[in-house]
Amino acid sequence: MSNAPSPSSQQLYSLLPGVYRERDAATTAPDRHLRTYLAAHGMLLDMVRNTVEQMYADHFPDVPNEGRVCQSWVIPYLADLVGAVPVSPFADGQREEVANAVRWSKAKGTLAAVEEIIETIAQSEAELQEGWARVARTARIDEPVLPALYHGADEVHPVDQVHADADQTASFFHINPQVAASHPGLPAVSLDFRKHSRAVSAAPGSPGSQETLFGPPRSNWPRGENTPASKPGEPASWRQMFPNAAPCMPGSYQDVSRRTVDLRTPDPAGHSGRHHPKRLIAYLPPPSGLCPAQAEAFPLPLIWSPADANGHEHAMRDGEVVMQDDKPVLRRISDNAGQTISNLSAGSVLLLGDLNVDEAGKRTTLERIRIDKVEEGEGDGAIRLSAGRLELKQCAVRAIEIGAAPDDPADQPDLCAEDCLFSVFAGGPGVAKLVYCTILELYQANMKVNASEVIFPDNTRLESLACVRFSRLPRAAFEGEGGERRKFTNTSDVPLFISSDFCTPGCGILLPESSTALLNGAEDGTEIGAFHAWRFSAQRQAVRDKLADFLPPGLEPVLVWDPTMLCEPPAVKDANP
Repeated sequence: MSNAPSPSSQQLYSLLPGVYRERDAATTAPDRHLRTYLAAHGMLLDMVRNTVEQMYADHFPDVPNEGRVCQSWVIPYLADLVGAVPVSPFADGQREEVANAVRWSKAKGTLAAVEEIIETIAQSEAELQEGWARVARTARIDEPVLPALYHGADEVHPVDQVHADADQTASFFHINPQVAASHPGLPAVSLDFRKHSRAVSAAPGSPGSQETLFGPPRSNWPRGENTPASKPGEPASWRQMFPNAAPCMPGSYQDVSRRTVDLRTPDPAGHSGRHHPKRLIAYLPPPSGLCPAQAEAFPLPLIWSPADANGHEHAMRDGEVVMQDDKPVLRRISDNAGQTISNLSAGSVLLLGDLNVDEAGKRTTLERIRIDKVEEGEGDGAIRLSAGRLELKQCAVRAIEIGAAPDDPADQPDLCAEDCLFSVFAGGPGVAKLVYCTILELYQANMKVNASEVIFPDNTRLESLACVRFSRLPRAAFEGEGGERRKFTNTSDVPLFISSDFCTPGCGILLPESSTALLNGAEDGTEIGAFHAWRFSAQRQAVRDKLADFLPPGLEPVLVWDPTMLCEPPAVKDANP
């Protein structure tokens, strides 16, 4: 029984007349008999209340900001009631699919519904462009030209003045041809190199403006039911400046220039085949992964006391929580078996310096922590394991160095890492267990390693690999003795990352153009490496599968990671089309 009284037991105790509570408080027994008796009844009432509340939540698939959600096994039954087919790789994504099924069905085929579907399944902001609008075409004589004010201009264009003239015989001859050609409503194909085209900030609700939530994708961590979700910020209003001018950022959502039809089949990254009437281009911000640009930084070593000699604000007692801006960030819990340091925030926590794990017989656990070197000063961002055991869960560490003989039994691994990203993995002897990990630069470990769904670099020392399955190995691993056996589940395909530089946004994340053996090579059919739990490849495929029922026949979505969506458009003074 927990020492903390339950809400129901406290309520029962408070309903007693004060005289009984005073008698109970005056008793010489170490535990108040009356309070303990009511605590047993309160525990039963809490169990009944929890059961009723969960039963109520299981009737609704909506995902609330706080509180209970329906259990994952209930989702298929709720989906059958509304004729929905959930495809999201995450349970809470499937809940949103079921909750919006009827509304999406009513708006089937519209850009608004398609954009919301993409943003729901991918959990990321999206900007759409219709392929026919990006294709060069011949203007028709009877085709109306929307006024320049519709595109955000502050003044009436001379061409629009002629159109608005009641005299049907009004002529365009008095207008300079170069001025007339600058009208943003004309379907011009030749670019006006006198100006540049890009997205700029606009007043909310102004003509021709749109609203977009710029920045990294909404969730920095895998969308688990117990994972804190980052709340989306406020969308920014923007519009296209000089649509017919030369694009500043070709290939991004800010590029609205028209091209000849691209008859090639779209590649997985959307580099080719997007300019076609049968395409729908969806631009999404690239994920940051374990190394986002913004992080709460703390120097090592951490001081777990009320205050250190320098009065650092991060200092705290054991078991307490570090607060930043009235939000929990970091927590440490220790016992006789060891200590656990956890990231409680929805963002990234960065520890600067070196972490030494040297307590024999103790276990050190890090959860959702990032360790990197100090830019100026000592420390190179390494974890040095010389005694005890180390467990890492969803961590990014620049270097792992194992430098002492193990003190645990032979069947107990000295290092256990799951969903982790490393730049350097070295040292030994010892035993290590790696699951869903990526090693970017160097692997020179002299230890027994058991690995599953791990991406190893080309300089891997093969003699240290005891058991490897569903992983990426250098080509030399498939040669000589044991090479044929390793080919059954492993691959030698070269991984393509957004970034290979450690601690930069997107490092270790596989690009969509990576091979199928990497993107779908895990035992469960998803991607291997440090971002297996994020399921980026499965999310992209889920978007395509979902849109197959919501797009007109023959229309194909093209998903493009656009880095320009990470920043809001700037404000430009002279931005009149």
